[in-house]
Amino acid sequence: MSDHKINPKKGVSTTVIILVLIVIVAIVGVGAYMYLSTSTAPAVTPTLPNMTLTVVALNGTEKILTSTDIATLPQYTSLGGLVTSAGSISRVLNYTGVPLSTLCEMLGGFNSSISLLVTAADGYSLAYSYEELVGNVTTYDPVTGDEVPHNEPLTPILAYFVNGTTPLPSSDGPLRLVYVGPEGLTTDGHNWIKNVVKIELRPAVEEYTLILNGTGVNGLLELMDRATFESGVNCHGESWVDDKGTNWTGIPLWYLVGRVDDSNKHEDRAFNRTLADTGYNVMIIAEDGFAISLNSSFVKLNYNILLANLQNGTELDTKYWPLRLVGQDLTKDQMIRSVAEIQLIFNGS
Repeated sequence: MSDHKINPKKGVSTTVIILVLIVIVAIVGVGAYMYLSTSTAPAVTPTLPNMTLTVVALNGTEKILTSTDIATLPQYTSLGGLVTSAGSISRVLNYTGVPLSTLCEMLGGFNSSISLLVTAADGYSLAYSYEELVGNVTTYDPVTGDEVPHNEPLTPILAYFVNGTTPLPSSDGPLRLVYVGPEGLTTDGHNWIKNVVKIELRPAVEEYTLILNGTGVNGLLELMDRATFESGVNCHGESWVDDKGTNWTGIPLWYLVGRVDDSNKHEDRAFNRTLADTGYNVMIIAEDGFAISLNSSFVKLNYNILLANLQNGTELDTKYWPLRLVGQDLTKDQMIRSVAEIQLIFNGS
């Protein structure tokens, strides 16, 4: 009986070759996926739908970009979806468009000293801070809607294609501001502006947070940031002119109360009318601690009490900033300035 010895070198060499081939195939596969889902430069200049975009530099210089102009700019492709304020989640899709950072650089700079005002065809507008322009926004799981951190950078773009080279639907485009990234997470819907027609580079905006505290009536607690408040003004804004001719614009107080008076945050009849009739106090508290109290029955569906963020169309003067309570149904003593918190408390608490 003869001995048959195995050549260990030959066996190891074959195994190594197989492993190397597997690794190569895996790398190619991942690379192909990343190329398809995230890219920064078109192979050829794309043919875009008819569109124009007005761009305004810091010094006020204005220019109108055509489809041809926009098509020559660097493009970025990646995944994104949105979550509405009512909690509805849109499907994550692959969007292609021009990064906002590219447009900011073209207009004179992209750094922490600037902000960008974006305006839609219907007049809806929102100011984006530098932090928002670099993708530092809240992200959510695309299935559950739960808030989750993002590990890869997010990029806000003006999208003109979806899922390849399909133009956006007419209800969204031809240009829509979207937030995208390789992880395919969703972001707040109020940042996804449809039918963008104008962008304007401006000095940096100052951030603030409005505390909406409904826990005193067994409701919710919300920390509302500047962008969310401004979005609310765009959707639900009302104006009032005082006896000096100053035009104040903001959100009716009852809308804000309705976000936290129970678990219904933003859907139909979000303001709990039954609870308001039962009676509780609405405390409006300033940054220095000064406060006033209004009865819920007085606040109920009252469009003559506003929490204003604009004064003659611009942000409030320093002495009123960031928010001031105003309106026809208030006395001058009740028009509290520098509002920081709205708190709901049952009578007698």
